[in-house]
Amino acid sequence: MTQLARSLEQVVALPVVDHTNLNGVFDIDLQWGSGTIDNPVSTLRVNEQAALLTAIREQMGLRLQTRSAPHDVIVIDAVSQTTPD
Repeated sequence: MTQLARSLEQVVALPVVDHTNLNGVFDIDLQWGSGTIDNPVSTLRVNEQAALLTAIREQMGLRLQTRSAPHDVIVIDAVSQTTPD
């Protein structure tokens, strides 16, 4: 499930966190609209987003929920070019 969450992050372009508590290896063949989990569409249009959410619910019995959660962020305050000694 963790690997599925990582794959879905690429598809939805948002962080996806696995809260299923399911361990093990699964053979997943998730299909929606014009995309599959192995060959996702690069940019999801609105109808593709709805199709993906429906596919996850109907084909896997799972759902994606939007919620706020803390996560690590790297902040760069300044950048300077090094000078040769």
